[in-house]
Amino acid sequence: MRSLKPLTIISVNLLLLIFYSCSTNSKQEIRKVTDSFYKNYKGDFRTSEKALLSIDLIGKIDTAILKEKKEVQKMAASAYPTDKPDMIEGDVFTSLYDGYTSYKIGDIKLEQNKAIVLVGFIYKEKNPKYKDIQWMDEVVLVKEHGWKIDNVLFKGHSSSISNLKEVLSNFINSNPAK
Repeated sequence: MRSLKPLTIISVNLLLLIFYSCSTNSKQEIRKVTDSFYKNYKGDFRTSEKALLSIDLIGKIDTAILKEKKEVQKMAASAYPTDKPDMIEGDVFTSLYDGYTSYKIGDIKLEQNKAIVLVGFIYKEKNPKYKDIQWMDEVVLVKEHGWKIDNVLFKGHSSSISNLKEVLSNFINSNPAK
């Protein structure tokens, strides 16, 4: 019986090592995806890198883009063709309308096939009379043939809208211009 103890200890240590190794590799991939997205994102959801996004999020983005195009056509054919059509304005991948000028990836929490990444953002004001704005949002990734961004939970600024998918869904489901 005493010979089972070392074997059990070795087995447990081996399982912990495998788990830690998988967790570390996943966190590196998650960090890489998040960093790549925010490094290359230019503040316009229409041109976001879809290879880094989940299937569900791509569907919502494509539907919102299609609705915007239809709204432009409706407005052009209306009695008021110079009016502004319904569209999504501002940065929807952060909680600040103006977007960010820099970011830093923080803690990563893994929950099976889902990850939550804390990202710190800074919007550097161009006018020195105003203070720079700093905040944190949570980026949600899901495992779909690799890690993909699925949502952004707005934590930095008070708003009636709490996340990226809600912004897109509200626009998609809003009443179109007449």
